[in-house]
Amino acid sequence: MIKEALFPYSKNLIVSTKVGVKVGVSGRPEPAATADEIEVTVKRDLENLGKPSLDLVFLRLAGGPLKGSGVPLVESMECLAELQKMGLIKHIGLSSASIEQIEEAASIVKVDAVQNAHFFGSRDSSDVVHFCDAAQIPFFAYFPLGMGMLIQKKIDLESFAKAHSVSTQQIALAWLLALSPTIVPIPGASNIEHLRENVAALDIKLSQREMEAIQRLV
Repeated sequence: MIKEALFPYSKNLIVSTKVGVKVGVSGRPEPAATADEIEVTVKRDLENLGKPSLDLVFLRLAGGPLKGSGVPLVESMECLAELQKMGLIKHIGLSSASIEQIEEAASIVKVDAVQNAHFFGSRDSSDVVHFCDAAQIPFFAYFPLGMGMLIQKKIDLESFAKAHSVSTQQIALAWLLALSPTIVPIPGASNIEHLRENVAALDIKLSQREMEAIQRLV
């Protein structure tokens, strides 16, 4: 679908892909982080995208539904490092990673990005955000609107939204962007209007007082 919509690719376009996970026969995600599985996935993605090399490949680590993969992180990272040396991968990232996993991976190959869930009302990845900020590692925040959890916090953000004449969702995105210059929220969009609203959040500038007030609500 990406190739059909965007090929030939713009020089400024970065297409990220993910390895370490596959859809099992039951339809649920399963670990796929052995060296052989990663190599197969990378080569399949290259063919599907019609690219000579992948711009950014995230290794999905074994947490949540992927617990119990039994594959050492070093095996997966050494495979990615070798594929990078071969020119099949440009940049390597980690998904659903802890600080300890980032540090272990970085001892093998440069970690160019981290992708974790992070949103208003959650502190689960706060330590990783601070770590990435200090290390100048781009942090891609997925589920930045909290998979519906933001609705439960709507009253908390309503006053800020009214002050800026925007939606509470836009305030939540603006808050994320203001946390660190390394944060890149990756919200979904079901239509063009949602996409425009998401992009418009880049123009919302929250004051230090507003940031402190919002932080107290988190």
